[in-house]
Amino acid sequence: MPSLEGRQDSKVYQAPCEGVPGQRGLFAAVAIPPGSEILSIACPMLQVVDSAHLVNTCDRCFVEEIATLGPNTEVIRLKTCQGCRVVRYCGKTCQEQAWKAHHKHECRIFARLQPRILPTPARALVRLLKLHQKGQITEADWAAVLQSQSHREDFKAMDPVRWQDMCLMSQGAAAYSGTRLSVDEVIDLCCKIIVNSMTLMTSLFDPIGLCMEPTISLINHSCAPNATVIFDRQRLALRSVEPVAQGHEITLTYVDTTDPYPRRQRDLRDRYFFACACAKCQHGPTLREDHFLPGRPPSPALFALEEQGYAAYDAAENNSATASQAIPALEEAANALRRSAAWPLDRQPWPGLRAILVVKYLAAQRWGDALKHLLVAYFHIDPLQVPRPSHPVRVGHLWRLACLVHLIGNLARTTTETTTSHTLDAGGVHALRKYNLDYKMIVWGLLCEADSNVDASHGADSHFARMLHALRSRVVAKMPPEVRSLAPPAAGRRLAAEWTKLRALVDEADGTDTADGAGVHSGGMDDG
Repeated sequence: MPSLEGRQDSKVYQAPCEGVPGQRGLFAAVAIPPGSEILSIACPMLQVVDSAHLVNTCDRCFVEEIATLGPNTEVIRLKTCQGCRVVRYCGKTCQEQAWKAHHKHECRIFARLQPRILPTPARALVRLLKLHQKGQITEADWAAVLQSQSHREDFKAMDPVRWQDMCLMSQGAAAYSGTRLSVDEVIDLCCKIIVNSMTLMTSLFDPIGLCMEPTISLINHSCAPNATVIFDRQRLALRSVEPVAQGHEITLTYVDTTDPYPRRQRDLRDRYFFACACAKCQHGPTLREDHFLPGRPPSPALFALEEQGYAAYDAAENNSATASQAIPALEEAANALRRSAAWPLDRQPWPGLRAILVVKYLAAQRWGDALKHLLVAYFHIDPLQVPRPSHPVRVGHLWRLACLVHLIGNLARTTTETTTSHTLDAGGVHALRKYNLDYKMIVWGLLCEADSNVDASHGADSHFARMLHALRSRVVAKMPPEVRSLAPPAAGRRLAAEWTKLRALVDEADGTDTADGAGVHSGGMDDG
């Protein structure tokens, strides 16, 4: 088992799981309230940027070249490693740290393979083998890797074509790394990486790669988890999102918990080879995420529509089409769900389609369209899917919305009624003028809401929290003195007026009807 020494882990201990022979888990040594850091790991054993993000993500600190949309955000220019021309770095410090930590072992391998770039699991396998070969993995951590489940026979039986690819990938990694392990042992390691790794993400939960850390691999799955993993540059923090009583097991989710019950079960079976029997799954397909609108019982036609929506989402995530090319198919899939008159706003895959449409709209500079979808999520989806205001996903969405409103406000102020800028017209900025939005007031309200929750969501010492605190201070400093001096009741009334306008924008643009029980959210009204 991996050692927990020196990892700020006094809140946890390892123990066998009751009623599950041979399975161990991580348990709370003390009562842990929500919004607490349970443990942190300065540099997990394996963090590998996926192939799609190699061109725009630093291989050490994982900062993105095209940073998350935000005001006063410096655009970082990454520099390519001149040795392999595969990985990129934000500066000399990260390049030197990465070289010492791992890249000196793999740079020549990648260079020899140019212009071919190994798939993400293969690069992870090569790095793991080289780190072990060079003695940069502790004996305890290596033992934990070897003791972890591989599900080799399950992989072999499930998909012969995929199994063949995994074998070829493992043979290549064994040859490139010069490991003394047999090819058979390397195939086992490949299976262990795929089963026991998690998705490497930004602070806003954007997937950018693969992470494997033995301590986190101990944590078992639940569809109603009480903890989540936050990546703060290369640092990993395990944080509670629900109360954890002393002696109770700490759990994470391996899949999207907002998916309907059958899809969660299918994903867990196909990717991790088990059927979930957590407290949530014991209810079967009876909870909110499985419901259609009242009067619309489940039917084969609706389930077919659901699969089409997921297929459109997966296609947009996995293909190399430009934003403009991807948008029509995503819009059609979302509109098909709307036309069914059966889909609640918070039932998947509609929220997922909205989320990826936002990404594509931003890339295409369709600011107004992105704003409408983010507002639907803010008012009608997030309060139901992530009810706790300090949940990291919800705070991340607040940040995105605040940044977009700030950008639109800046664009609106740089033009006059007679301006005919193609970018502004295409972006939908002019169309928002009829709502007479006070962009500064809205940004302030959103940042107040995020600022009051970020210490619990991401941690007060996280890069994200410091960035958010600093931005709020800058926004407040630029507000007119008469606004900064408003007493809380007056500020609350000003915010209430702007939130009413935002709701009107959403209802008019999206046809939103909360009568289906999608809920109403007051936003940052209490922060005035």
